[in-house]
Amino acid sequence: MEGRKNKNQLISLPLYYKWVGLALMIISAGFIGYANLNDLDLGGENERYKVLTLSGFILGAFFLAFAREKEEDERLLVLKLRSLAISFAWAVIMVVIRPVLDVIFGDELSLMSSQSLVLSMLIAYLIVYYVQKRNS
Repeated sequence: MEGRKNKNQLISLPLYYKWVGLALMIISAGFIGYANLNDLDLGGENERYKVLTLSGFILGAFFLAFAREKEEDERLLVLKLRSLAISFAWAVIMVVIRPVLDVIFGDELSLMSSQSLVLSMLIAYLIVYYVQKRNS
């Protein structure tokens, strides 16, 4: 019954998506770094360029976060679920605390963009997961 899927298993991407995600993140970070170092002026396309490169970085982080491990067992599934819960709590805290901090420090109220929220959530997930994986 090895071919039968376990209903308790998380949906995950194939293992090679880790490399695809890492490559996307490196390429996107390289584009962002190149544009910042050379002060590229793309006319009216600067905002579109930023959105596309940040979206590439987010997609790479997503692939890295949800790629399957070489040998996935119940312990790693629990670590993934725990990391996902912590990253969700982190995102909620960021959305609630940021406006409060703006008021306390007298700054103009600002909301987090959807991209920055998703990126902070994915980065929190990756950090928590790999730290827990290393320590267990």
